Amino acid sequence: EQTDCSNSEEARVLLHGIIITYREKIIESKTGDDIAKIPISNQQDAIVKPNANSSIEQISYQLESFGQISDSVVLKVLDRNPDWENMLLVVDWTSSMYPYGSQVVLWQALHMATSGIRHLEFFNDGNHTLNVKKIGKTGGIYFSNPNNLESIIKTMHWVREQGDGGDIPENDVEAILKGIQAFPDVEQVVLIADNNSEMRDFELADLIDKPVRIILCGDYLGINPQYLSLALKTGGSIHTIDRDLSDLIQQFDHKQFEFNGFAYSIQPDSLVQIWQNDQSITLVEP
Repeated sequence: EQTDCSNSEEARVLLHGIIITYREKIIESKTGDDIAKIPISNQQDAIVKPNANSSIEQISYQLESFGQISDSVVLKVLDRNPDWENMLLVVDWTSSMYPYGSQVVLWQALHMATSGIRHLEFFNDGNHTLNVKKIGKTGGIYFSNPNNLESIIKTMHWVREQGDGGDIPENDVEAILKGIQAFPDVEQVVLIADNNSEMRDFELADLIDKPVRIILCGDYLGINPQYLSLALKTGGSIHTIDRDLSDLIQQFDHKQFEFNGFAYSIQPDSLVQIWQNDQSITLVEP
């Protein structure tokens, strides 16, 4: 079904298997305000006894139902970029992204007074629909007041109840466009993106008129060329757990640059092709 096979013989010759990638658990400080810098999977170690007077501890417990993960990429990127102001934060809130979205709430709780997040948006790729998803009209897009933590958490629960994606592609671009339409005064968009999912509506990317800064979640197999292309098209940037890739057009030396063992070449119309061992892996289709 995923590869348009018409019979079992065609499917039988394809690669079948499971890839398991192990990543070392990251543990940081476990004291005071540093609680929000601890990967969610380690918070049970940091918070042994809940304290009713600590909003951070209470929020951490409320977020446990969204899952746990040792990848603290969202926390690290937001910490590294305190100068981001007047931004629309768009969160992929499908099932595999719950732990990453939870980090947004933890970070916001600690930085409410200085946070540049003006508007907060969650999308679940069309609620519970599967076979009727239309490009640009998939839906499942919700907004929340970033200055009200209780409201954020309630919205997250509500959006999760409405749907968890159901399939691999997501409606990232539709969500960005809806957010800009609702809040045209924002200076930039920050997208919490699933690097392992394609954008079903990438063809609409040229309609975005704000720079998109993309926080990549799960980039251990290289940068998804769609997100790299989206950042290039909008004059935005790419952000991983340990690196910020700004001024992307300058990153391409002779139209190519390398990152974490992969090479990326820029094609016409700001489309990106990814290479490994001098062999093309994939090309973003318009």
